[in-house]
Amino acid sequence: MTRWSLALLVLLPACAAAQQAEPPNGLLLVAKPGLLDPNFRQTVVLVTQTPDSQTVGVILNRPTQLKLSQLLPENAVPPIDYILSSPPYWDMLHVQGAQTQRNRRQSALLDVFYSDDPEDLGNISDYNQFLERLTAIYKSLQPFLKTGAYLTIIVKNIKKRGRIYPLAWDLAARLGHTYTLKDERIWCQNDQRLAPFGLGSAWVSNTFHHYCLQFRNERTST
Repeated sequence: MTRWSLALLVLLPACAAAQQAEPPNGLLLVAKPGLLDPNFRQTVVLVTQTPDSQTVGVILNRPTQLKLSQLLPENAVPPIDYILSSPPYWDMLHVQGAQTQRNRRQSALLDVFYSDDPEDLGNISDYNQFLERLTAIYKSLQPFLKTGAYLTIIVKNIKKRGRIYPLAWDLAARLGHTYTLKDERIWCQNDQRLAPFGLGSAWVSNTFHHYCLQFRNERTST
């Protein structure tokens, strides 16, 4: 996992005792669509403070050579209470004719692909390899989660070239060996039409729901 494009929203812990409560030690900054500064264009930045009051900013959605196993201890990031994440949907941005692609090509502010890096999850063409790499990333977070902390993954199954790839179900099954799958919720995007495409030759309906998979870390981190 030298480089990846998985954006993570990390909520840093506050002290549980009311009399010792401190403000949350974390701030998430999301760049405005019109920001053209190349250093921060289209970025999501986590800003936090170390115990010695040093301010640290980490860009969460750009390729890096650093691994989480290096980044978090080096910056004295405390054990994490909760992670909310949504992974890239395989290499779907490379599929010609996808609605997302059409929308991106019509905007000068949006990149067509995540990157040209071969290590980018969005550039892996083989589904099983993509799934293995993605699962490994989520498993690597376990040592940094508090015991009892939660990991929420918002994900949907993928339709590609007339076939369903059950990404949500595959992730749930594989990560169940590391975390405990406690619950699922359906996020219904009811602003989309359930329209059939290619009627007369093959049935391909629009996808308008995601799975919110709720995992709990019930292992003691070492």
